[in-house]
Formats: sequence, structure tokens, C-alpha cells
Amino acid sequence: MNLDAAPPSVEYYADDTSPPTKRLALSVTRTDPEQVELHAITRNALVEWRARVFYSGPDGDGSLTVDDNGRPFRVTTETSSAGYANEGVGSISREHFWDKSGIRMR
Repeated sequence: MNLDAAPPSVEYYADDTSPPTKRLALSVTRTDPEQVELHAITRNALVEWRARVFYSGPDGDGSLTVDDNGRPFRVTTETSSAGYANEGVGSISREHFWDKSGIRMR
């Protein structure tokens, strides 16, 4: 997922050697294990995201949300992150607006 595009763009790959496609359709049975990898990128932003997976089966259609235990995943770049700041000998802080109160170490 390219999170810098408006709207974010998605490409699907069946495997490492196949060309990308705009749609993905998997056929699995109730007992088939299936693993799907999600990759999200950004070059110049702080982004929160969730993925929605739609499915269809003999019992009907539906969707499921992929996230971080109910919270969106977070992606940032090195230049967009506040990171850690040196506050003197043995003291660093990380002030980032995603943190409720920042992280401090003394």
C-alpha cells in the first residue's frame, strides 16, 4: 500500500515472481490455512491505517478489519518522526504527538 497516494494505492502480488494486479481473489476452504502479508509505505508522512478484507462464501458475504488490537497501525518516516532528543548527559526524551504524554528516560 502506498499511503502517500491520494487515495492510497494498493497492489496485490500472488508471489514474489508475479506482476502486480489491482484485485486479489483467493479460493480457500474452511480448513485451508492462508497467510497474507500487508506492506504499507510512506515517504513523507505520519499515517495511521487499517485494512478491510472482504470475503464471500456459501454462508454469505462479509468483511473483517485488520488492525493492531483495535487500534490502527502506525507508519512514519525518519524525517516525519520527532524521534529522540538528547536533553543532556544521561537524559533523552521522545516527544511525539502520537504519545499521550511523551516518553522520558533519566
